[in-house]
Amino acid sequence: MSIPNIREFSTKHWQPLALYGGLFVLLAALLTMRLGEGALLPGYSATALHTYESSLNFSTILHHPLNAPFLLLTHGIIVLHTHHTLLILRGITAGLGLATLVLFCVIVRYWHGTRTALFGTLLLGTSSWFLPTARSGTPLILTFGLFALIACGVWLRATASGIAVLLGLVIAALLVYVPGMIWLIGLGIVWQWHTLDRAFKKNLVAVTLAGFLFVALIAPLVWSVIHTPALIKPLLNLPDQGWPVPLTVLHNLIDVPINVFIHGKPDAPTPIGQLPVLDVFGTIMFFLGGYVYLRHLGLHRSRLLLAIFIGSGAVVSLGGSMGLSLLVPFLYLIIAVGVGYMLDQWFTKFPRNPIAQAIGMGVMSAVVLLTVSYHLRLYFVAWPQNAATQSAFTVREP
Repeated sequence: MSIPNIREFSTKHWQPLALYGGLFVLLAALLTMRLGEGALLPGYSATALHTYESSLNFSTILHHPLNAPFLLLTHGIIVLHTHHTLLILRGITAGLGLATLVLFCVIVRYWHGTRTALFGTLLLGTSSWFLPTARSGTPLILTFGLFALIACGVWLRATASGIAVLLGLVIAALLVYVPGMIWLIGLGIVWQWHTLDRAFKKNLVAVTLAGFLFVALIAPLVWSVIHTPALIKPLLNLPDQGWPVPLTVLHNLIDVPINVFIHGKPDAPTPIGQLPVLDVFGTIMFFLGGYVYLRHLGLHRSRLLLAIFIGSGAVVSLGGSMGLSLLVPFLYLIIAVGVGYMLDQWFTKFPRNPIAQAIGMGVMSAVVLLTVSYHLRLYFVAWPQNAATQSAFTVREP
């Protein structure tokens, strides 16, 4: 695009550009402010220290490759003899969190429009579940990779692009190293088989290259599992001790919606552990958005999201290390749809009354901002002062 065309485009679309720009500047600031040791939290978590120690030696990563993409990233930072490794890792996960928000905004806008995308991205980016994950500096950020994989699937379905296949299979190969993710990737491959077949016929070279690259990337994991069969259980998100008992799995499965809507677990990675994933406003909007999708269950996206919720809930219920952070972007996608549906209904009632439309938009904006304020106070004020938080983040920079 030439400079005159860029100027013309900016002049024509300055309002949405300003809104998107302001939104992502705000979210980037929230993701990066007070990251250092002692700034918000007393120190780093034991998980961060364990990640650091597991990344010191390349052979250790090869023999214990769970979460290997993050471990290799940590190893690379250590090899460069860079100081403040754990702080840098927090910055990197914050960057990956911002990338997740960009993908989220693109997908929601593609499916539901600008207004829904802006509200939904703001709510997700300020969520008291999203912020601890994105600012953790730990492999927990890899759970958001599922949303990136879904974004590639949407791209692939829309265009049958060879690049989408290549990028999607690379992301899938990296996510195989995340405990429990192999179930969802297998489900996704079966789900998108006809789309992959169409892309294969259209882009034979690109898909063949992507297939070889996928095999090459997962080869170290296969080698490690063959030599260390004990890796199979954590890789499949099975409990460390024993095997899943059907009644226990069923209980864990029932706990998933309870933890999302009613109350959380004491050991959950939330600012206050007993709080559910969603607040009251988020819960209402989720059920409203779910109603919208159920009304259009014939759409591919509706069936896709239903499969993700069922599959992710089943994986979490197996009892391994995979937690509810996996579901957070998808929960807020449904919430965004609920917000958009409310506004659409209001504007339908008052199609030519700008005052009524302004009142509806103002009320929804105020409620969303109150929700955002609640989560930010929960994360930046309540969490650091919590006794459990103070005792959990005591590790100093190695």
